[in-house]
Amino acid sequence: MMFLFTAVRIIVLVSHTIPFWFEEIAYVAGYLRFYGSQPGNPQFYTVPWPNADNCIKWQVTTKGSTWVMAKLVGNDTAGVTFDDIANTIDGGAKSTLEQKAAALYSCDTNGG
Repeated sequence: MMFLFTAVRIIVLVSHTIPFWFEEIAYVAGYLRFYGSQPGNPQFYTVPWPNADNCIKWQVTTKGSTWVMAKLVGNDTAGVTFDDIANTIDGGAKSTLEQKAAALYSCDTNGG
């Protein structure tokens, strides 16, 4: 029996010093939530197969020198909600301190 797993990995790249990129990361997370909640906009960011073959990273959004990238993991088209991407980045709009610490936003200060 074979199980195929397809997912989207979220990557945040920054090239600023800490005071600036916290603001940019907070902005992109809020922007992604806003974008996905607007009528007429797609709720899912979709990474198409086979266009995403060979570990290509797709740009989701940017702010300044902060890039949010998506990478397809698996061998089928996959999608993720813009809200889930934002939650991965900052822990959630109404996140607890523990959720914020587990998010990408805190990886520089929490061993990530």
